[in-house]
Amino acid sequence: MRAEIFFKDTIKLLEKAPNEWKDPFRYPSFATIRNNRPQQRTVVFRHYNPIMHRVQIYSDPRSQKWDDLSKNPAGHLCFYDMERKLQIRMDIQCRMFKGDAVDK
Repeated sequence: MRAEIFFKDTIKLLEKAPNEWKDPFRYPSFATIRNNRPQQRTVVFRHYNPIMHRVQIYSDPRSQKWDDLSKNPAGHLCFYDMERKLQIRMDIQCRMFKGDAVDK
């Protein structure tokens, strides 16, 4: 039961983070693979869908990150809140959309 409560509390944190510019979960570290080596950068977390467990970040199609994901859609997100001493890690499969074609 304790794990279920922790999971629900974590989902609440992810739901509110995109709307709070000072929330530490709003700026996760995002890793992709390029030439068999990890490439990591900080991104802005834009949306979380708690029903589908989907996260949304934006990226410029001209960026290296976009090119990395077009070759290998596997990624990893790491959220960290220093005050709470809480880290959330997610292995993800990325889908890319251009313009307004985003599905939440």
